[in-house]
Amino acid sequence: MAFDINLEVYTFQIRNKREKDSFLPLNDFISGEDSLSFFKEFLQHYSNNITISERQQKSLQFTDKQRITSEARIISGILESGDYGVESEIKDMDGNPKYTKRVDELDIKPFYYLVWMPSDSNIGIFITQRLGVFGIYGVFTSHFSGFFKEKYPDLMVEYNAYVSKVLARKFIEEGGIREIILRRYSLPPDISDKFDLNFDTDRIKSIELRILAENKTFFGINDRAKRFLDDPNARLFTISELENIGFNGSHKELIKVKLGKNTRTIDLSQSAQLKPYFDIDNEVERQENGHPVFESIDKIAREIIVDINEEINARR
Repeated sequence: MAFDINLEVYTFQIRNKREKDSFLPLNDFISGEDSLSFFKEFLQHYSNNITISERQQKSLQFTDKQRITSEARIISGILESGDYGVESEIKDMDGNPKYTKRVDELDIKPFYYLVWMPSDSNIGIFITQRLGVFGIYGVFTSHFSGFFKEKYPDLMVEYNAYVSKVLARKFIEEGGIREIILRRYSLPPDISDKFDLNFDTDRIKSIELRILAENKTFFGINDRAKRFLDDPNARLFTISELENIGFNGSHKELIKVKLGKNTRTIDLSQSAQLKPYFDIDNEVERQENGHPVFESIDKIAREIIVDINEEINARR
């Protein structure tokens, strides 16, 4: 689906610029300052007017659709963001011109976000929504970092993708595998020749082979997928025909696994860790305009926080 709904999950930590391996507690990172209070201040600052990032050619503005759970230290809501810089023509489904979007006009879309700042930890969680190819992680974190730097010039915020081998194991052992994806990000000239691609191979972003199970059915390869939990050098397929077209071990192998109502993408080429995005397209409720219902996506995101919290506690 062109506008499928995913959630991206990232960690964030606060540290002194000169101390790369020492991170500060989120509830008291400097002189009694609390990240929860700071984030509320950040929301207020960017709620009044549209802010433009000229480098990213994107806008950002938080809406008044918010849910603040102070006891759990979770803030979620909807922000609006749009792209500009390219003229485009809007047509109806019959091909009739309706409107020409100018270079200086924004194509605004609403996006969900959630921030969790546990008081007994120096690691917080950012969850941001994607809508097909559109997302807000970059514009969200760049504004957050910039606002933080203005107030605390000696500190910085560090971000990383959240990955989980524990959750991956649970999904592989208990779930059903619905889709297999083989992907590589470059195409050598000899392989390109086999496809008879008569254009510049440097422009190829990726090449994929997708195998999708019929509705309500699964592939019986769970045992094969489990090998990746203990052997990161394992391969899902070793087929000469695939090797001849470039899938020879230097590619990514991903699976989409369904457990209950939840679908997760697991990257088997990264020691079987969950990717930082969760595929929720089949479980989230949509409005008539195609965007997710806030209460629905918020419930799913907070369930992800529960899973992450359980894993963090299990590691202690």
